[in-house]
Amino acid sequence: MSDEYNQQNTPLEAQSSENMSGSSGAPPSKDIDYVRPAEIPEQDLYHSHSFITKWIFCQDAKVIGIQYFLTAVFTGIVGLILSWLMRLQLGYPDLVPFITAEHYYQFVTMHGMIMVVYFLTALFLGGFGNYLIPLMVGARDMVFPYVNMISFWMFFIAVCVLMASFFVPGGPTGAGWTLYPPQAILPGTPGENMGIVLMLVSLGLFVIGFTMGGLNYIITILQARTRGMTLMRMPLTIWGIFTATALAMLAFPALLVSAIMMTLDKMLGTSFFMPTIMQAGEVLNYGGGSPVSFSIFFGSLVTLKFIL
Repeated sequence: MSDEYNQQNTPLEAQSSENMSGSSGAPPSKDIDYVRPAEIPEQDLYHSHSFITKWIFCQDAKVIGIQYFLTAVFTGIVGLILSWLMRLQLGYPDLVPFITAEHYYQFVTMHGMIMVVYFLTALFLGGFGNYLIPLMVGARDMVFPYVNMISFWMFFIAVCVLMASFFVPGGPTGAGWTLYPPQAILPGTPGENMGIVLMLVSLGLFVIGFTMGGLNYIITILQARTRGMTLMRMPLTIWGIFTATALAMLAFPALLVSAIMMTLDKMLGTSFFMPTIMQAGEVLNYGGGSPVSFSIFFGSLVTLKFIL
């Protein structure tokens, strides 16, 4: 009985096809180092071969995650410097006389918008999402690598447009990081010319890029998991990224629509959010809009940030 048990539990070892058959009539010999040749050649996919293909046209999720991380850290450093300047002005106003009341409003606005949107969202969802999702779910890469690359460059352009508002006449907008109308686009508010326009354009580009990236995250998690990686076996980190992305996909489209509508109010004189207003005894060319509508649209983003 014991001999039969030992015979049935003998470990199996890989053998070459040549040695297994024994072409010369000799008994077959074991070859545990033999590996059968690949049936198809190894695919190179889209990994980089030069600086341009690695950092500009790269579709590798890890590299894109690093790009998101570095860009978000840069914007975070800008927001940190703005917070230092605000605190210096509050604590030692005589030490920084060049920071006027208008500058203070502008610093508060840019600091809040950078930290809430361009730093936290891009860092945790764009950076960690791209780097960790394929690794933790067992996917070779994101399901749409080209869309993933485009989403980062949309974010990068949005950051460049945002930073350009520091150098336009009047500086960036000082309407507060919530950008509530009608104050944001009326004369008398710091940055009420090109500052608010560049802010709204930057927000629109950011939302478009994040929407492409967010769809990529969700579809990769749902459709590209490795064999055996069920939803209940996914790491909690991936669940967090998935939940945050799903919530953002519900909130950011409203922000995109509101940014476009406010841009039209500023540039073309429409009245989506602008009610009838009198300024210096004259009725402005607005009427019929509702500022509360913008607060509802923007409130979806604020609610999302509190949930996250």
